[in-house]
Amino acid sequence: MPTDDQKQSLSDAIDQISAAQKALQTASEVATDGDRADKINDLYQKLQTLQTHVLQAEEAADDDAFENAKTVFSGETAVLQADQARIQAIVDDVAVAGQIAGYLAQAAGFLAKI
Repeated sequence: MPTDDQKQSLSDAIDQISAAQKALQTASEVATDGDRADKINDLYQKLQTLQTHVLQAEEAADDDAFENAKTVFSGETAVLQADQARIQAIVDDVAVAGQIAGYLAQAAGFLAKI
């Protein structure tokens, strides 16, 4: 079961993931290249999966469930950190790409506190 501080970090991470998803939606809507749009949507889906696992950790009723959820999202966070480098190549708008990378970095920072 997460402590209050861990719950706050999880909540903060969820907020950052949501912000990244919103920015990705915007990028997807203006993408003129179908391949880029597909890559943006793939990243969005990865974020959706991560958000689900972070929510599961936040709602964990016992230590075993919390540790299991934590293990899952830790692996996903590492993959997303690697994806941060690809965002510039996927998202046309440099400013939006920077925002998304920033949101992901902040989310990873919050999750690292767990």
